[in-house]
Amino acid sequence: MAYRLKTTLWSSMILAGATMLDPAATSAAEQRGKLDFGRLNAAAERADRCDAKAQAVYDKGEQEQILAALTEQRACLEGILLATAREFYPPDAFGAGGMEARLADLRHSNDAILDPIYTKPRTCAPSCAPLYRIWAAEAYVTTVRTLLDGMLDRLKDESPYYRQ
Repeated sequence: MAYRLKTTLWSSMILAGATMLDPAATSAAEQRGKLDFGRLNAAAERADRCDAKAQAVYDKGEQEQILAALTEQRACLEGILLATAREFYPPDAFGAGGMEARLADLRHSNDAILDPIYTKPRTCAPSCAPLYRIWAAEAYVTTVRTLLDGMLDRLKDESPYYRQ
């Protein structure tokens, strides 16, 4: 009996030590307690500011300025998405290279799919108006914003602040 008690205590201590060393071994509640869920609202507010800044330029109607603003908006939203992914997801959650690599994949897909959809139809060959480049850029920005909103909404499901 004494041997079994010692063995059980020793196993418990080893398990407790392993849990402290291995973040993956910690409980979901412990991990949740270490996260700053208040940052989710701040991230959403920053994303809204990214959109508002681009919209202010968009309303002026200068096509090259709109494209530049959309590029800036894309970078702003991607930055928020990356920061949120780093804080709330394990490094391997999005596969090799993390969220950075997935966004690079997405930009590549934009160049391969969205851009041609808007800028290469036979009906405007050989040259489509810059307006269609704006539409392609808007489609990509909308995709990034949808991903960010989905991520924030999903994380709020885990937040003690948003549970009812």
